[in-house]
Amino acid sequence: FDSAGWRLESVTVDDGMVVARTSDGGVHAVNTGTSAGLPRPGSVLWSRRGAAGSAASGPIIDSELAARIPSSIYTDAGLTTPQRFADGLAWSDGTGEISVVASDSGSWRRMDFENSSPLAGPLAVRDHSVFAATRRGELFRLDNPPGGPSALQQTWRTVLPFPPAAGPFVVGNAVVVSFGGDGMTAFSALDGTEIGRAHV
Repeated sequence: FDSAGWRLESVTVDDGMVVARTSDGGVHAVNTGTSAGLPRPGSVLWSRRGAAGSAASGPIIDSELAARIPSSIYTDAGLTTPQRFADGLAWSDGTGEISVVASDSGSWRRMDFENSSPLAGPLAVRDHSVFAATRRGELFRLDNPPGGPSALQQTWRTVLPFPPAAGPFVVGNAVVVSFGGDGMTAFSALDGTEIGRAHV
């Protein structure tokens, strides 16, 4: 892996891989695992290209999963590092489109959800659910339960009291959104109703 053309912004060491972020907005996962069936150490498992200076974020997926999914099915993943979605991956391209690759009877299928507003930050993923906040000030949940339709279904959507400062995060049965100086608000992961506010 050679990033001589761009400044290396950060390096994250994870189980079986190193993820490097470069100043051109690129995110590159390099295999360090030696288990049978994995590419040789030093091989690039996947690369994403975002806008120059953009920061990719989100939990890092494991190298075994990355190696099993054909890279051609998610080569357009943009600003966010793919996150584990059940036995697959979920990511956003930064414009508002959310994509999921999931296993279906031994093969991989891709599902896309078009959202009209860019996202405020990384996705929050739990099992077969994806939570996202938009710059326009909305929070929503998408689901694709096991045995469900071959599409992401919007379970709920709620209007936020302020523009979000970042993507949501899930704690227990609550989805928490930060509004910077306007504090944080927790919403029910089940139906999106507000369950508490805090000013910090």
